[in-house]
Amino acid sequence: MVMSDTLTEMELASVTLSQSPRHPYWLRVTGTVTYDDAPNLPEEYWFEVDSSYADQINLSGDPWLACLLPVAVTLGEPLRICKPVDALLLENAEELMRLWKCWYRHLNVIAIDAKPAESPFVGGNRTAAFFSGGVDSFFTVLRREDTSAYPHLTAVDDLIVVHGFDVAVNDPTACERFGASLDKAARSLRKVLVEVATNMRACRFSEADWGSLAHGAALASVALLLGGRFGRAFIASSNCYDYLPAWGTHPISDPLYSASYLSLAHDAAFADRVEKTTYVAGSEIVREALHVCYHWPDARNCCKCSKCYRTMTALECLGQLESYKTFDQAPFTIEHLSRFLWSDDDIYEFQLNLRLAESQGRQDIARAITTSIRRTQRVRRLLHWIWRLRRFRVLSGLADLLESRLLGGMVLD
Repeated sequence: MVMSDTLTEMELASVTLSQSPRHPYWLRVTGTVTYDDAPNLPEEYWFEVDSSYADQINLSGDPWLACLLPVAVTLGEPLRICKPVDALLLENAEELMRLWKCWYRHLNVIAIDAKPAESPFVGGNRTAAFFSGGVDSFFTVLRREDTSAYPHLTAVDDLIVVHGFDVAVNDPTACERFGASLDKAARSLRKVLVEVATNMRACRFSEADWGSLAHGAALASVALLLGGRFGRAFIASSNCYDYLPAWGTHPISDPLYSASYLSLAHDAAFADRVEKTTYVAGSEIVREALHVCYHWPDARNCCKCSKCYRTMTALECLGQLESYKTFDQAPFTIEHLSRFLWSDDDIYEFQLNLRLAESQGRQDIARAITTSIRRTQRVRRLLHWIWRLRRFRVLSGLADLLESRLLGGMVLD
């Protein structure tokens, strides 16, 4: 075990189970976390679940190790866990930290002070998939029902939705809207929707980068929390095998959150997002529930950001967009598509849409994507030189003016 250079320590000091103060029929599992760099500010992380799952809740240190490890490696503080931890999960955590260190050199490999569990936790036998209502999660669930194309796959029993990850946990209206939409989809799919709420992202967990590092750990902590219900859980892939940047969920990292009683799997990285969209596009269930946007706080698709537009573009190329009830906040326009300033990930995704547009004879969409990608590449080169001007204080005003002129009229996500 590699020790951190710092003498400070992060500690899970206690775990308690109580009635939720937010919902009369839910239970709250609370972990009190202390930090040596803020000794007077202990934090209470909590998870909430319906009381019907009371006998399936895992009160060991397992969910807390998954939850707190990204924070500890970011802060560089050794992590002490007051509850026993599954021996396999402890072993996997060591490997996981070394993987993160290879990906992100600024992170720390820290010491974990936790007692291995004397006997394994008794897990459940149900199969779950994390479910946000997006293209990736719908693909994971639907293809596991497709016995003709995928005859050997395990079907999913439960769909897990977590309030507090993509939709703010302190916005009950948004959570209710989001949960109702996904519950309707789950019922149509003949699945059980398991709703979980957490304040994790309102705690110092937020200091760990959500996208590149922490969201896989957050998902795993929820699966481990309900380890008495699940024996296997799927995390839908974000990227395809031919484009696998370091990311918070990944075919290498996700299985490392597994414990002796629970297998975590990264699902369907063989398919890119256009392939997934094409597969799910004709489903009436998907048409009524598809949710890809996290820009708006009320769990609707804004229909203007890059995530919305890459999905709307694919659906438009497939001739399906008009039938989608969840994309009604703004019309799809070629002009809007042509004015995006893309990130590297966006460019990869829209190159997939470009090939789809060409294959479907939508040359207008293909031209718009090509225009936006070329403009993005040109603008980013110019921005590099403008930002260098800011090193000279006397030229900072000129740099601001040039940047404003350059970005005027572009869609900044």
